[in-house]
Amino acid sequence: VYVAHDPDRHLVVQPGEPARCRLKAQPPRHGHRPSVDALFESVAGRPGVAAALLTGMGADGAEGLARIKSGGGFTIAQNEETCVVYGMPRVAVERGAADHVLPLNRIAAAIFGGSMSRDPGGAGTAFSREMAR
Repeated sequence: VYVAHDPDRHLVVQPGEPARCRLKAQPPRHGHRPSVDALFESVAGRPGVAAALLTGMGADGAEGLARIKSGGGFTIAQNEETCVVYGMPRVAVERGAADHVLPLNRIAAAIFGGSMSRDPGGAGTAFSREMAR
């Protein structure tokens, strides 16, 4: 687990292998620094990426989640019923950026179960119906 503890920098994953996190000085995004979009966009297109966008105000994270999904990653937005503030996940859902919309207590299992259920042909993701309930 990495925490972006510096209010003047974004947490990003550097390109290349091995994956390394770093704090990067850049302007705020959507009025935020660190920004979820900066982190999500830094991993979009990498193999095996799974991301969840949880409760929060505004739109930060929606664009990054969309880029992860379009890059072949597995994406989840927290559902309205379990959010304290259904802002960031709502924007992601409205944009079509979330593969699944799940209650908070189902997200971790979906990420760990989903990341191990990729189909061998790479044509998409095979997830059980049970996971999405």
